[in-house]
Amino acid sequence: MKKVILIIALILGLSASSFATEYYVNFGKGSDKNNGLSETKPFKSFDKVDSLNLQGGDIINVCGTGNIYLLNKSGSSGNPIIIRPYKSTYSNTTYDGCTLNPTDTFGLMLGACSYITVDGARKNDGAVGYIELCQSQIGVFLDNCHHCVFKNLYAHNLGSSSSTDCAAFWESGSHHNTYIRNFVRTVTGSSYGPAFFSRASTTAQSSVFAYNTVIDVQNVARAESGAAVASNNVCYNILGTVAFAGEIHTDNNLVYRYNSVYANSVTGRQDITDRNPRFDGSTYNLTADSPAVDSGNNTAILTSNGFTYNGYGPDLGCYESSHRAECVISGTVTSHYDDGIISGATVTVGTA
Repeated sequence: MKKVILIIALILGLSASSFATEYYVNFGKGSDKNNGLSETKPFKSFDKVDSLNLQGGDIINVCGTGNIYLLNKSGSSGNPIIIRPYKSTYSNTTYDGCTLNPTDTFGLMLGACSYITVDGARKNDGAVGYIELCQSQIGVFLDNCHHCVFKNLYAHNLGSSSSTDCAAFWESGSHHNTYIRNFVRTVTGSSYGPAFFSRASTTAQSSVFAYNTVIDVQNVARAESGAAVASNNVCYNILGTVAFAGEIHTDNNLVYRYNSVYANSVTGRQDITDRNPRFDGSTYNLTADSPAVDSGNNTAILTSNGFTYNGYGPDLGCYESSHRAECVISGTVTSHYDDGIISGATVTVGTA
């Protein structure tokens, strides 16, 4: 009898992920008459996926060009539903990943969903950025969603000059979502076109926009009717009058705009360098003499996401360098250094 009870307990104790299902969607060569359980029998659309009873731990692999949308789907804490791209050669057609190029307003839309992770790191080889969002008004739209994660996505050429509702990531009535390690380029709007816009359902500092690279947008982030956090983003060529607007809490962002003119107009803690950030080529990594090295705060956002830093403090921006902001001046070591040459002294920049 004890053995029977033990066996039942072991069965009941198995996590939901032990029974997770892996699905495939090929927008170009699939069919919704398929079972969707293999690369050779993929679904064609998210109409079919949305009709499934998805559970935490389920994985949806996508390739080709189409739209992603889910309604009333939820994973659980530590066991999300995962959407990711895959590289496929099927019916003599090769797809390197997934492009969300919609015929309507959104590339990806989630409604009343929770604990869903969308990760651009490809199933086959770990390549990053193969979920691409482009040529829509809004790249990702969330309506009444929480605890969703969007990472390693490439969003570009979004919005229009005739519309006010444009963004790479837009959430309405949503909270505690995370947008991390994404690359956003060119968002256009008639009044503002941010990389991230939040109209939250809570006044708490909830959703987080962190460690992203943002280029050629009207604003980096805006929040209304609730607070959000923008931390450790690299923001280049911000075209609007402000980089951050509304109820945005900011930390450790590296913002500069109009190419050679460096911003110093955003209120917040350790957010702006008004000097040349000295990037290492076009990679947005910092050189050893960058004034952004070690200039940030060790914030709760860093700690909660498991990021570590070198030197005296976190670097500004999204790429922590191996450099340390040490200057040896007449035998005296200072923890931070100024931009430019110190007259009459020999300056040696130390690296970790």
